[in-house]
Amino acid sequence: DEFGMEYDSFSFKVLDQGDLVSKDEVVTFNVLPVADLIDTVAIDNVVNRAEKAAGVTLSGTAEGADFVFVEWGGVEKIASVQDGIWSAYYPTVLNVTLDFGDFQSFSFSEVTLAEVFAAFPEFTFDDIMSFNVISTEVPEDEINSVISTVAMSASGEFIGSQNRFITVDTTPPSTPRVTSLAGNNEINYLESRERILVEGYSEPLNTVQLKWNRNEFTTSSDEDGYWSASLRSALFEDGLHQLMMTTSTDPAGNESGPSVDFYGVDTERPPRPSIDDITSDDVINISEVESGVYLSGESEGDSRIILDWNGVPFTTYTDVLDRWEMFLPSDKFYSSATANIEEYSDAQSLDVHLTGELSITAVDLFDNTSSTRILTPVYDLSAPAPPVLSAEY
Repeated sequence: DEFGMEYDSFSFKVLDQGDLVSKDEVVTFNVLPVADLIDTVAIDNVVNRAEKAAGVTLSGTAEGADFVFVEWGGVEKIASVQDGIWSAYYPTVLNVTLDFGDFQSFSFSEVTLAEVFAAFPEFTFDDIMSFNVISTEVPEDEINSVISTVAMSASGEFIGSQNRFITVDTTPPSTPRVTSLAGNNEINYLESRERILVEGYSEPLNTVQLKWNRNEFTTSSDEDGYWSASLRSALFEDGLHQLMMTTSTDPAGNESGPSVDFYGVDTERPPRPSIDDITSDDVINISEVESGVYLSGESEGDSRIILDWNGVPFTTYTDVLDRWEMFLPSDKFYSSATANIEEYSDAQSLDVHLTGELSITAVDLFDNTSSTRILTPVYDLSAPAPPVLSAEY
């Protein structure tokens, strides 16, 4: 009881209809807890895939008994009692391959894991690359798998009995799915300055583990199977073809196979693109305004070139030789250029009207943006003065 006493008692008395009262009677109870004849199985009364592969040991306390008769899944065993404790082993025989490291492995045929780990005590279940069950005394998956025990003395006296209901669940969950890693599996300069969101789905209420670049992170899925992880961007190293492996573990402790997702990290902004002379002399004349302008330059390979001239945007791409080029018809970079040329009789006014900034920016495959190069094109739309004949001619 709460005072640490081994016994507790209560008293009672009887009253008849004439209110005559009997003597007090006292009943005393032994309140010490009675040990289970069969202990909790596999820590939580749930046998998972790894525990079944290792074989299951049943045990318990049977004071005053010499033998315990055990029946589980149709397999009967007789366990002897030593100092009040008994145990019975339900083995699993399998073929197993261990990872010895340094790309070395070793396989064992028709053994129990107890035998393997006795020979190689430095290894654990985590070092197993693969296994397949040859035979087992552990029952098939079942929610209420009953284990029956009966304790007897050597003289045949019945000491006690107990049934324990457990769950056998050796089915691994399905492989989890990553639906988004930084949105598009690409981490750029701006994203590297914030936390990286990874999200996806697994079986509901699973523990989800992410592994990448010698890093690990654990989260849990909700009742709908959704999970997410907000990770420090510093944990992601620059590189174009990197792996993230994701596994999920169900409440029974069964682990899924891994999902493998590729991602890339590029936090370097591309250099500012260059632009060649707009024309052969880098001066736009009236003929070139009417015919259009051919532009070219250099930038980081495979980057997108965004050009803005007089508020009109243009886009092209850099090739594998780091060159880009585009043709700008006059009606695109200055939609009313041709019409205005006819309207303006004053060439100086036309020069002023066609002036404007030209900006050019490079965006790489990870959406990193370069600094912007800004130019002010030079126009010369004035016709040369007519020739004058000298008086000598």
